[in-house]
Amino acid sequence: MLGVGPSCLLLSWLPGQPAGSWVGGDAALVKLAAALPPIHRIDPSGVPAYERYYPPSRLVAPPWVQDRGVWAELVAVVSGPEPPSAVCLIHRDYHAANTVWSRRRLVGVVDWTQASAGPPGVDVGHMRHNLAGDFGLDVADRFLRHQERLAGKDRTQPYWDLVTIADIGSAPFNPQFHERLDPYVRAVLDRL
Repeated sequence: MLGVGPSCLLLSWLPGQPAGSWVGGDAALVKLAAALPPIHRIDPSGVPAYERYYPPSRLVAPPWVQDRGVWAELVAVVSGPEPPSAVCLIHRDYHAANTVWSRRRLVGVVDWTQASAGPPGVDVGHMRHNLAGDFGLDVADRFLRHQERLAGKDRTQPYWDLVTIADIGSAPFNPQFHERLDPYVRAVLDRL
């Protein structure tokens, strides 16, 4: 995708455009879920190892959090030991805005600057928290159902959902996004 500004690095050009608001529908969610298994089958040799953006010792609730108790539970969970997980190539920033579409067909995944060798649940969790913030818990859960149908159920997914939420730090999003995250966090904690 082309950037605007004083400098730009274009590695390749894909015909299409970013996802629209229709990406919350089941047809697009299936395509977003279907893109992950082929990515996760790529040999991650030579790719940097996955690391959290914030070590557990530095985790605090972002200033916009409404339910501090829910976030305290999140911090307690992600400060514990990581569950055993497969290591594969992960995008590390997988969400709808990093996809390119043509006639509602997914034609590419862009912005690979954070690619890592790590747990596949990180990509699923990153997509889920973005979908929850943009569209609500139902859309995030529908994406997960499609993903599990295609790649199998991962018992560790709630943990990775929480880790990816913790990694957003105090990033400024719109108020509606913030309002939707507390119920999402509560729902993920309830699945543990």
